[in-house]
Amino acid sequence: MAGHADAGGLIRVAEGRLVLGVGTGWIPLEFQAVGVPFDQREGRMRETMRICRALWGDAGEPVTSRYWELPPVAIDSKPVRPGGPSIWIGGAGPKALRNAGRLFDGWVPTSPTPDAFASGWAQVRAHAEEAGRDPSAIDTGVYLTINLTDDRAAGEAETSRYAEDYYGIPYKVMRKAQAYFVGDVPACIAWLRGFVEAGAGHLLLRFSTLDPMPQLERAAELLPAIQS
Repeated sequence: MAGHADAGGLIRVAEGRLVLGVGTGWIPLEFQAVGVPFDQREGRMRETMRICRALWGDAGEPVTSRYWELPPVAIDSKPVRPGGPSIWIGGAGPKALRNAGRLFDGWVPTSPTPDAFASGWAQVRAHAEEAGRDPSAIDTGVYLTINLTDDRAAGEAETSRYAEDYYGIPYKVMRKAQAYFVGDVPACIAWLRGFVEAGAGHLLLRFSTLDPMPQLERAAELLPAIQS
């Protein structure tokens, strides 16, 4: 059976620029909802990536799985990038850091502070060196949530509602696991610079609002500083 709806076509449209982001997940209720054992999340993620890379490659060998029964399958349109798209992993736990250093093309955590990012990045580099990889070949990014406003109190209230509605977890708890910024553009530029200096090569910005257009307009003011 040949698969016709596959990532190869999308990768060709993007001319090899597509980056695939993956993670193991961390909210048990999500796994319960789909009937997947929570303690299998890392093994299933690694297995899925192994299968994808095998299908994107040219080995032509049968693909087997520990978790799923797979029929004979192949991808007709191979990706432009040999071996498939660049794959970045999220997470900052010990297993995620080890996987990032040993197995993946990039690391993109939700580090709550620049210091947390720098600490995780040092461990990723150490794992890469232990595996005989060049740490400089691993891309880095950080997933950040921002609310650009001159009214700090209103921005904090909006961000709190957004985070708690999204995750069902108290905002003060989420701030320990993810990076959140509320304030004006100059202060945001200084905050972002901290992550860049800690080693983040890419900044992935999410707006903590259900009305993103005003945020997009203000975020345009960030671009000159980010590009420089």
